[in-house]
Amino acid sequence: MNEINEKHYQVKQELMKLAASNSVLSSLALFVNLLVITIAFWDITNKIFLITWMISIVILLTIRTLIAKYFLNNPLKIALEKVETYFKVLTLTGGVFLSIGLVIILPEELPFHQAFLSMIVAGVSAGSVMGLSYSRTLALNYLLILLLPFIYIIYIQGTQLHMLISILMFLFMLMLILFSRRYYRNLLDIILSKILINQAQRELKLSENNFTSIFKEVPIGIFTYDKDLIITEANQAFASLLKAPLELLINLDMKELPDRSIQSALTMTLKGEKGFYEGLYHTKISNKDIQISMRTVPMFDIDQTIKGGLGIVENITERIASEKKIRHQAFYDHLTGLANRLTLNKHLKQQLLRSKKDHRFAAILFIDIDHFKTINDSLGHDIGDTLLKIFAQRASRLVREEDTTARLGGDEFVILLSDLSEDELLAIKRANTVAEKLHELMKEPINLKSHSLHITLSIGITIIGSKQNNINDILKHADLAMYKAKQLGRNTTCFFEEEMSKNIKEQLILQNELRIAIEKEQFELYYQPIVHINSDKITSCEALIRWNHPTRGLIYPDSFIPHAEKNGLIIPLGKWVMQRACRDYQELKEYIVNIAINISSKQFNQQEFIKDILEITQKHNVNPNNIKLELTESVALDNQSETIDKMKILKSHGFIIAMDDFGTGYSSLSYLKNLPFDFIKIDRHFIKNILNNESDASLVKTIVAISKQFKFFVVAEGVETQEQAALLKSLECDYIQGYVISKPVPIDEFKKLF
Repeated sequence: MNEINEKHYQVKQELMKLAASNSVLSSLALFVNLLVITIAFWDITNKIFLITWMISIVILLTIRTLIAKYFLNNPLKIALEKVETYFKVLTLTGGVFLSIGLVIILPEELPFHQAFLSMIVAGVSAGSVMGLSYSRTLALNYLLILLLPFIYIIYIQGTQLHMLISILMFLFMLMLILFSRRYYRNLLDIILSKILINQAQRELKLSENNFTSIFKEVPIGIFTYDKDLIITEANQAFASLLKAPLELLINLDMKELPDRSIQSALTMTLKGEKGFYEGLYHTKISNKDIQISMRTVPMFDIDQTIKGGLGIVENITERIASEKKIRHQAFYDHLTGLANRLTLNKHLKQQLLRSKKDHRFAAILFIDIDHFKTINDSLGHDIGDTLLKIFAQRASRLVREEDTTARLGGDEFVILLSDLSEDELLAIKRANTVAEKLHELMKEPINLKSHSLHITLSIGITIIGSKQNNINDILKHADLAMYKAKQLGRNTTCFFEEEMSKNIKEQLILQNELRIAIEKEQFELYYQPIVHINSDKITSCEALIRWNHPTRGLIYPDSFIPHAEKNGLIIPLGKWVMQRACRDYQELKEYIVNIAINISSKQFNQQEFIKDILEITQKHNVNPNNIKLELTESVALDNQSETIDKMKILKSHGFIIAMDDFGTGYSSLSYLKNLPFDFIKIDRHFIKNILNNESDASLVKTIVAISKQFKFFVVAEGVETQEQAALLKSLECDYIQGYVISKPVPIDEFKKLF
């Protein structure tokens, strides 16, 4: 492709050189014609117009000539495309000026002057073909610009003679166009021939000058031999390949070599054919075994009689090793060394064939490491990669030799348990036993650097029988079961059931309905009060979305927010929540200080997020101080430096920022010192068992203490009893939120709480 582009460039350059060379002569000829026209029409045309017209064209011709001269003197310094563009623009502009002037000065009732001008136009047109045919389009456009208006003016004179002249001139124009195209083709042929001849001469000279040097210095072993298979010449690379002195190779009789594997390739050349050998070769001189690739070709004398052969030898020992490595990489995961998707699919296809033939059941375990993304993002990819390797090692120890453990990507692993049993129930039991062992295996903490990681797994299992025939469906079913395990709280195993596929279809329906719901605004905001624990006063509230579905009734966010997150609908939905909360605040501002609004990660990471939220608050005349933005740990810790910058900008405008669901992710409390939060919201999971679980109580106490140190206010979510509230008050928690005060209610009911 580069060679074609280079040749195309050379042709264009040669054509441009011809055009530039002809530019001076063609410009001079046109100037003479203009001068003759000016003299001939001096007394019958406006003199100022004639002079202005002539000077304008002369200026264009002069500029074009200067550019052409500069190009001829500096062909390598000036861009060809730019010169070509300038040349064409100036030529066509000059053509337009010339055409306009000819039309204007053509006298209506002076036949002699008309005939004279027609001759001038014909001559200029014919001359332009020679000068401009380096470009088919330029010559064509110039002829059309110059002749068509003039032909038209002659034609509308109305006499038979004028009409005949215009027809003749039109035919003349067509003839010039055809001639221009032929001339262009001839130019191309000449230039291409010249380029090919020059190229051939250069290549021949280069070949002659460099053959000896190449023969000696090329890093591939080369040798020549005569009809008796005696080496006549050899290069240093050949000697190095065989680990032998070069002088010992010259005049070596290859018929006497003990390794006969290359003899066939050598003798093929003596029959006028090419020879080839690839494989192991034992060198006599250095007593080494190496992998070689040898090609041999006949060598001829001046009479085309075979005089021997030329051998090209390459040491492919490293290549063979690399190919073996590449084959391994093609079928195995580079990080863990486990089988990859390609190998898994191959083994799964083989299992399907065996299941149909032997009626034995197998199983697929689809495994996902819980909270892996949080670990990877917060502790670093090196920790994440090491964790994947450790899991792969542990999982591999559990399975049989005939089973397949594969990594599909990220933290997703699949185990194919082959030929478990002819009894489906027994196959299910054995698959579940492997899953239980995996869970048990991961109970042992993984210590990486200064971190002790307690890892859990979500496992989905599908059983493979003789009726299954689609590997994609099998993997999809196992994947669905794994996601069901995640929904059940992670750290568990779930078997695939047909109901799961039905649920997926229902989710697709829900997604479509969700799009319609956003368009028709079928949503409503409920508000749950937040109470200051010391004063027992409602100071704030959290806006929580509800979907008033036309047929299903009230739908809670857990049922539709995940779908909105997956398909990008969370962005318009989040804007709607912000708009409605700001609007509702105008009704609630006499009761509360601020409204808390949940912000999704996709919302927050949008480039226009800050701009959008400022526009919404300005539109509804709400001070940012009255809006509390609740971000989850994962949002806060994802791209931490960018997140901190964005949080600081929001705080500079007055927004209050809270970390929501604190403790559910994998964040370390030490990160808090870097994150500019105002509030920390302790997740309801820890509040639920705070009275009867010392660990949860201790964790809440620690969170409150550290938050006080960092000057964060603390809100406890999910407070359901007075006893929980009392304990939180004793721990110096600042605010509480939960059913002990009120469940989330519509705005009108919320007002009644006061």
